Amino acid sequence: MDNHFFRKCFPHRVECTDKTIRIYSQQPNQLIFEGVLPKRFDKDKFFHRLASDMPNYIGSTICYLYDANENPVGNEDAFDKVYMETYLKRLDVLLDAMRGIEPFFVAQ
Repeated sequence: MDNHFFRKCFPHRVECTDKTIRIYSQQPNQLIFEGVLPKRFDKDKFFHRLASDMPNYIGSTICYLYDANENPVGNEDAFDKVYMETYLKRLDVLLDAMRGIEPFFVAQ
């Protein structure tokens, strides 16, 4: 089973610079949100709460919410409850951090 909606619309990758945050879906690697980070935003702490447990899923400016091979709703084993529960916890961290962030790009 593959879930095009999940891959296209749900956050997969987050990139942060000193001033901006960009959120991308998995496929087609589409920018779905870009905004201005608040002052004193702790990117490292945020990434460690947000990133997948897979090795190398946190970089200096980027992190991934899930491993593309362990997509919570689109892997060869179909829906995976454990992957989805873990993803939803990370998504909650992202949504909480996004409160009050001013967008300057939102996917239409």
